[in-house]
Amino acid sequence: MRKLIVALAAFAAIAATPVTSADSACKLTGSWIGYLGPSASWTAVADGISQSFGSIVITYPAMDATLSGTFPLAVRISSFQGTWARKGGRNFAYSTIAIAVDAQGNTLWVGKLEGTETLQPGCNKELVTAKFSAYAPDADPFVDTAFFTQDLPDHYGNRMPIP
Repeated sequence: MRKLIVALAAFAAIAATPVTSADSACKLTGSWIGYLGPSASWTAVADGISQSFGSIVITYPAMDATLSGTFPLAVRISSFQGTWARKGGRNFAYSTIAIAVDAQGNTLWVGKLEGTETLQPGCNKELVTAKFSAYAPDADPFVDTAFFTQDLPDHYGNRMPIP
């Protein structure tokens, strides 16, 4: 009887041990280049002290700071800076903020870019969803209502390899 109890206890301990899957081994951290359409259009650097969350900076140099002429005095937009978090397996969510300014450095609008990143098998390619929202210069983009919102087409990013 005692051997049966020990065997059952050992079996229960093995069954309760979490299984590490290949999905959870994928890491978002690293440098990425993204293709929105046929050409490279953005780069990103994801950093983190764990595999669960961290910071991200997305540079989107082709973005029109004037928002199609709505802000004709806009001359540049900052990088999108924010955070990411693992949502399970190879799935991550991100939320970033950028600021558009005129030639004198006055803020014209605040932009929020948020979405998901799903790492593909092998962990070096990602499917990206993105939604862009624009806010007034004095708005809190986490509380206030955007004056413009647009879903961007799903697209892919590639991890930059170490030479």
